[in-house]
Amino acid sequence: MHDLSLTTVWSRAFVDELARLGVGNVALAPGSRSTPLVMACARDDRFQIWTHLDERSAGFFALGIGKDTGTPCVVITTSGTAAANLFPAVIEAYQSGVPLLVLTADRPPLLRGTDANQTIDQSKLYGSYVKSHFEVGEPKWRDLERLRTIACRAYLGTQSPNSGPVHVNLAFEKPLEPQETEASIGQEPEGLLGHNGRPKGRPFVSVVPTEVSIPLTEMVEIQELIERSTRGLIVAGGGLKTEDLGEQIDDLSQTTGFPIIADPLSGVRFGHSGKNLRVNRSHLICGHARLRELLRPDLIVRIGSTPISETVSTFLQECSDVSQVVISAANNWDDHLAVSSHYVPADEKSVLEILNGLIEERAVATEWKQDWKKFDKAIEDVLAGNTERYFEGNITRMIGALVPSNSALFVSNSMPVRDLDVFGSDRPDALEVYGNRGASGIDGIVSTVAGIAGSREGRLKDRDLSKEACGTSVVAVLGDVAFCHDMNGLMTIAKYKLDVLMVVINNDGSGIFHKLPIRDYDPEFTAYFTIPHGLEFEAAAQLYGITYRKVAESSQLFECFSELIMEKGPKILEVQVDQDWNWRCHREIVREVNKKIEELL
Repeated sequence: MHDLSLTTVWSRAFVDELARLGVGNVALAPGSRSTPLVMACARDDRFQIWTHLDERSAGFFALGIGKDTGTPCVVITTSGTAAANLFPAVIEAYQSGVPLLVLTADRPPLLRGTDANQTIDQSKLYGSYVKSHFEVGEPKWRDLERLRTIACRAYLGTQSPNSGPVHVNLAFEKPLEPQETEASIGQEPEGLLGHNGRPKGRPFVSVVPTEVSIPLTEMVEIQELIERSTRGLIVAGGGLKTEDLGEQIDDLSQTTGFPIIADPLSGVRFGHSGKNLRVNRSHLICGHARLRELLRPDLIVRIGSTPISETVSTFLQECSDVSQVVISAANNWDDHLAVSSHYVPADEKSVLEILNGLIEERAVATEWKQDWKKFDKAIEDVLAGNTERYFEGNITRMIGALVPSNSALFVSNSMPVRDLDVFGSDRPDALEVYGNRGASGIDGIVSTVAGIAGSREGRLKDRDLSKEACGTSVVAVLGDVAFCHDMNGLMTIAKYKLDVLMVVINNDGSGIFHKLPIRDYDPEFTAYFTIPHGLEFEAAAQLYGITYRKVAESSQLFECFSELIMEKGPKILEVQVDQDWNWRCHREIVREVNKKIEELL
């Protein structure tokens, strides 16, 4: 057989195995060395291929698909710095526990360390930010079965026991273009198991995700802690992924009578889950020192990562002498505060199912629950009385209330996710809320939103639902700096006509720094931290042919948002605000809240 066909067979075998495992999405940017992988995917109708001009955008797009589906999207790059541009998305995937499968094409190993064009050392390029790394040597006929096994191991690595990114580096020699096998050759590699794979479309290795087994004695110890508690508290952090985890948290709250502090990304902040005992104003409650002392618990059960609120973190730290149980399946240690007394590194849903089966319904001190709800309602009354103020907190509050229940909401770093936490209004129906809180960067936000939107549109088609019945797929609230940082993502949104409404809050710079003491050090504060840019974004919308509107007051915002949410395709709504006015409104409302708390103490 002519060896020129080996690279083609090799690449097809690898991607065939991924398709058998259930991988259906591929994000890629153009390049030469990745040609064998790209062509193998392009000629396999089991894949939906999403093309990008920018590798960083492709990486975050794949991240968005992984967030929405729980299944890794493959992202393919050519060699050199193209592979390095995936690093931010890889870090976010690792930190937030999102499945991602990175395939980087490489030059032959003998060219590393030389002046060969577009050649860098790609072995373990992403360091400790991938769960597994596979260095696949140059193609060999005898290794096809091992190659299929590596595909299975790579897929499993993205899933179990904790989700995350996996890197496979594949070296290719020229020619890179498809070369078909010659049927007349007597050796007939088509008969080899490694060439064809297992019969009936079965994966080469049956992949069974592992679960961490928790000793019953440990669960009984936690059960006893809970049953002894009369002032227990549940803290639901961000990044909780399973759809019915909210029900398990709700069941634990109803059985124990423990109030729930719910992060906006927890999946239980909005809708019916935990509604009777959910605390929506935890940030402002925990911002008051005397109230923190009054509401001091005797047990804290924390599920998932530490909440975004810095005042809630302060509260947890001040309760360091209280038993704190952390249940988390994260890749990192989800207790940077070092306050946990019991740490359960396992699937949150599985642990809660066990606990809910062990714990009998019991009565918690009535005044304990009543105090939390009393202050929660009082603070909500203050916020509701300030809704006429036009500033970022109320902008996010309004949007969070207006997003249709069949759409998803993405809140960006730095201020939007915090504003949703502090000011977001309660709503009777559930709302899927996404964010990139693993590393909390502002890079790749637009592309992540595009990935979520693309994935959701595919899911809607699978459920045979019309776009008209589903409304806009994703509403994204992001700041002007995050928008500027990833305008390449607009190309993907426009190219695939994704149903995305981007609400860009333009405060002319990095408004979050007003929350820090450095704000008192002008002119350096303005020159080196907020860095005003003076940009408006109508031209960016025109460049990509995206519908654009601009507003500068509340009534306009309500009207424009209500109109745009009904339109199909990509939309940008620019909301202009003033940084100084925004900071002033924040301070005045917090003072009013604290005054109300003092009246009730």
